[in-house]
Amino acid sequence: MRTVLLPVIALLFFSSCTKYQCASISPVDEMRRNEKNEFILENDTVRIIYSFTDNGGAPVIYIFNKTTTGLHIDWSKSFSIVGEHAMSFYPSTIRITGELKKPDYSDNTLQLDATVPVSQELQFIPPQTSISRLGEKLTNGKFFHSRGYSFEKEKIRSVGLSKKVRRTEFVRADSPLEFRIYLTFNSDDKSLERPLIIDKSFFVSGLIQTRADIDDLFPKQRNRNMIRMQKSTTTGGILTGVGVIGLIALLAGSAAG
Repeated sequence: MRTVLLPVIALLFFSSCTKYQCASISPVDEMRRNEKNEFILENDTVRIIYSFTDNGGAPVIYIFNKTTTGLHIDWSKSFSIVGEHAMSFYPSTIRITGELKKPDYSDNTLQLDATVPVSQELQFIPPQTSISRLGEKLTNGKFFHSRGYSFEKEKIRSVGLSKKVRRTEFVRADSPLEFRIYLTFNSDDKSLERPLIIDKSFFVSGLIQTRADIDDLFPKQRNRNMIRMQKSTTTGGILTGVGVIGLIALLAGSAAG
């Protein structure tokens, strides 16, 4: 009896109790996209790629200097802007977390959690080269409120299986989130008479809710225009706890018998 019940206990422990939400991002003004669904802005000076894959919607900005002279971006004057809240691309500190392992000694692991001061307000971009920068989270990882929205049920094929999702679409006027990416540039040889300002607006144009893993449904390699969020559901945790307690009681009874 014990041998039969143990796999069931494992199934309850590892059963999915996670809810996912995925918000599609669109630009206010039409922009070109690449094969990864990243947004591209291009002029005579720079090519900028706006990418969104991080949980909570932290934007990654890729900047290519198209000119034959140096270019500076002023991160202290560059922001992600949500409503009246401006989040600088120039944090005062950078947090570093991870693990350090000594080769061939798997038990010798050091946990790393530190902050490093940042002093680089101006970043130099040599001619015909590119840099990238990660911004702050746009949503702090919190789910968008879904009450009042009309969702349609759909099924999406993923990893050979059909997964259930609930989807709704927005126009700009009723979007739950609109934001701007504001970037400030200066030329190295003063060829720009004044700072070059590139200010682009985006909004959430769609919302999907599901219990299927969102990264399986929309792989990041092809869908870098999405804010991805997840949270554990209280109901799932309670059911799992009740199930495990019941099975432990059954095991105890079985052992006594």
